[in-house]
Amino acid sequence: MDFIKNVVNWFIDNVYNVPELIRWVGFPGLIAIVFAETGLLVGFFLPEPFVSQYAPMVVVIPTVLALILTNSLWVIIAAFLTISILLVRAGGTGVYTSPATLILYFMIVGGLLARRLMAEASINTSDRAFWLLLAENWQTMAQDREAEQPDERDQVQSASSH
Repeated sequence: MDFIKNVVNWFIDNVYNVPELIRWVGFPGLIAIVFAETGLLVGFFLPEPFVSQYAPMVVVIPTVLALILTNSLWVIIAAFLTISILLVRAGGTGVYTSPATLILYFMIVGGLLARRLMAEASINTSDRAFWLLLAENWQTMAQDREAEQPDERDQVQSASSH
């Protein structure tokens, strides 16, 4: 009994202590925990009418979470895992097997992916433009300094003529 009590105490002390959890599993591990927890919650614990009769937008939550926390590959993985879990849970029947539902779901996921890829491309373009502009400014400043400072040979010649 003491062993179970110690395990429960350790679990509560470490899992609900976010800084300790981050130290223990790292940020990628924390992302994996949140991602898996949300995907499993949506996939396995939705009440039955939602699984077989309705197509709630709550099924997009793991995909949106993956969009926020990870890269595009994980968005695709989250989408396929979520819909796969729901299809298996519904026994391959119901609203999730409807082509209209699947098309709508993957259109939403495709829109999220397109938004992510456009944002990444925009960020990369602006970063590249920033560094090019910065390099140009440094080059211009260096040329201005050279133009303002007299040449060393001119200084030596003027010093020897005095």
